[in-house]
Amino acid sequence: MKYRLKELRESEKLTQQELANNLGLNSVTYSNYENENREPPIETLIKIADYYGVSLDYLLKRNTNIKFYYITNDQKEKAICELAKRLNPESKDRVIGYITCLLNE
Repeated sequence: MKYRLKELRESEKLTQQELANNLGLNSVTYSNYENENREPPIETLIKIADYYGVSLDYLLKRNTNIKFYYITNDQKEKAICELAKRLNPESKDRVIGYITCLLNE
């Protein structure tokens, strides 16, 4: 099965060793996944998808649209993200400005 492991890693300018360390994997094990010598278990695929903020479908090349998502258990952060998705580009810029002002108070 082909994955987007190499292209994602290279887009972050990481070596296989660096990524393996970040994921808590052995570098040889990760290299085998990237070179398609071994199939990663689903738990590892989920960990990799979460690390890059992509869907499993994207990672598995089932979908060409990269969609980032934000992982949080904070209900207010989730509400902000969900509402922000519905804004037009100009309103999004205004919200960014407002949040920036709040952070600089």
